[in-house]
Amino acid sequence: MADEEEEGGKAKGGGTPIILVALLLVNTLVAVASLALTVMGGGGAAAPAAVDGDGGEAEESAAPAGDGGVAVEDEEEGALVPMDTITLQLRNPEMPRYMRLDLQIEVPSVDDIPKVDKKMAPLRDAFIKHLADQTYENMRGSSGLDRVKAAIKKVASDVCGEEVIKNIYVTNFVVQ
Repeated sequence: MADEEEEGGKAKGGGTPIILVALLLVNTLVAVASLALTVMGGGGAAAPAAVDGDGGEAEESAAPAGDGGVAVEDEEEGALVPMDTITLQLRNPEMPRYMRLDLQIEVPSVDDIPKVDKKMAPLRDAFIKHLADQTYENMRGSSGLDRVKAAIKKVASDVCGEEVIKNIYVTNFVVQ
């Protein structure tokens, strides 16, 4: 009689219902998809339009920038010129360590954007040369980020001229 129950597909105490397995699989897929959308930044609604003091939509002045980005000008802050992501291996004798950096260069006005665009390749080269000589320990924490910003601003000023580089904004910084 026990043989008949095992042949029927369900043994006493050992079988897992197929529905439970299917629900677990679907739940896992939904969780993975949600995590992927969150990490990749997709699935969000479009940002609302900026509103000026009169209740109307505020205008944003934009001009073309290097690396396919858009430079945005703000009267107080100047124009921002985005750069492509810099990913490189740090100097570390024990094990390979990597750094990923996204930044924007602030220039005094939109008129200075072509000066930075013209020097984009030498800028990236100088940044990579300087940063590749750093160690993991030098880059960790907020003090490491401050050192990176100061060094990059000095390198950018050396390449483009101090009057062209107003500030450097780090928008993504990962060291591992």
